[in-house]
Amino acid sequence: MRLLAASLLLFPTIAQADTFPLRSPVSKVTIYPYGAMIVREVPFEVPAGQHQLVLLDMSEGARLEYIRVDVTGVRKDAVLLRTESVPPSGVGLAPDVQAAEERIEQVEEEIARVRDRAAEARLPSTTANVRARFLGNIGQSDTIGTADLDHLRALSQMIGEEVQAVYAAGVTAEAEARQIERALPDLERELANAKQARDALKPRSSDSPQLTVSVTAGQAATGTLTVTSFSDAAYWEPAYEAYLTRGEAPSLRLDRGALVSQETGEAWTDIDLTLSTVDPDEKLMNSKVWSNVRRVYTPKPLEPSEVHGEPVMEAPVVVEDSLMMTAMQAGYAVTYHYPAPITLASDADELRLELDSKSFETELEARAFPRRDETAYLVAKLTNDSGEALLPSATVAIHVDGTFLGVWNKFAGIVQGDEGELPFGPIKGIRLEATVLNRNEAGRGIITRSNERSEEIRYEVRNLTDETWSVRVLGNTWVSEQEALQVNARVTPAADETDVDDMKGVVAWTIDMAPGDTKTITLEQTMSWPEGMELIR
Repeated sequence: MRLLAASLLLFPTIAQADTFPLRSPVSKVTIYPYGAMIVREVPFEVPAGQHQLVLLDMSEGARLEYIRVDVTGVRKDAVLLRTESVPPSGVGLAPDVQAAEERIEQVEEEIARVRDRAAEARLPSTTANVRARFLGNIGQSDTIGTADLDHLRALSQMIGEEVQAVYAAGVTAEAEARQIERALPDLERELANAKQARDALKPRSSDSPQLTVSVTAGQAATGTLTVTSFSDAAYWEPAYEAYLTRGEAPSLRLDRGALVSQETGEAWTDIDLTLSTVDPDEKLMNSKVWSNVRRVYTPKPLEPSEVHGEPVMEAPVVVEDSLMMTAMQAGYAVTYHYPAPITLASDADELRLELDSKSFETELEARAFPRRDETAYLVAKLTNDSGEALLPSATVAIHVDGTFLGVWNKFAGIVQGDEGELPFGPIKGIRLEATVLNRNEAGRGIITRSNERSEEIRYEVRNLTDETWSVRVLGNTWVSEQEALQVNARVTPAADETDVDDMKGVVAWTIDMAPGDTKTITLEQTMSWPEGMELIR
């Protein structure tokens, strides 16, 4: 109650002011990877004096701190957002919802008329059943037993003829009623479609947020109320189509699209849509710099009772920055404005828009890891010189020489000017095999109790295609970061690269392979450690 009273103080003349309920359909939207800026432009006309312009259909989850209100033609005095205990609007449904409701009523009335006609057509059938029961009761009358034979014969013939006529009339009436009811299935389907169309428009619930703008007009005025609000219930993400053309000068074309959806609880009809790469959740200031103070301490001598416990020591003071996920950005944000109006229902529609197409020079590589894979894989390496970042995406459709291979869902993006790569599937004609020639390992289980281990592995690469390939073969050797654990490794032939991508022990060979070639690589390695210590696998 105190909060409500404090809110009313912002509107000193609310009891005396005229209230103008307004419908405020969305007119413009800028969607970010997460979230959207929603703009409503509402014309109004007011007489001189103080007034309340009440917007009845704000988005679900609206927050006042993220709402900006601009008004022309009058003076803006204050803004109030009510999200709970919202009073009745006092106005009808939005025009599109009203039209959908009227269509539902029309179809329901037509169904009722059909059922009434069918019931009317069945009246003769009902009458026939009554008459048939009456005629049957005549034959059970007590006076029948005293009638002579001629009278009984005449009565029986009369009842038979009447019953036949009655049932014939009933059959005819029932057939006519069924004919009338044949229109019902189509009408019921039409009613279901009309209700589905109405539901897709998502009429606002009675407790949807209402925004009240207090204004003062020195004289009768017309103006426009522009309300800009932020919602976290709209999204877009890139969707790529990657087309690789091989040959002497391989090329890569990236067709870029956008997948758009929204869950604001309202239908967006014929809006002006812009997509932005800005991340509203991205931090806006550099990390705080702290003095890097280091300390030493003298451990407290252990008491006899603490010999088997944890030593007690003074904890050093550590100040850490919080870790935050941020979107990849390259300079200023990029926006895409769609040239045609867009309609997008809440919680129902997922829209794909085409953005543009980018072409890149590329270098192809057949990449092989015999220890894990059975075939080599084709990788295209490129430099992003498109002028903007290629954003991360979980939807990259992969095509090679016009053949669709599948969808890659792990594209991390490439900032402007940086290098990156895209996968283009297995090269099934380049076969890989890893064979353990010798392995010395004592013990079983997770922990070995021997103090030495050795192995010899042969990698075999076979080119069964009719093309010449440059194959980059990857391997990994054991690595030790402890002085007590001694590791020795030898590869034959010698590796062309060591510590690939700054990963210790990762080695690579670049091998040119003509059709039918087979190449082998051997890896011999040993490790040893002092007696009494254990190796954790």
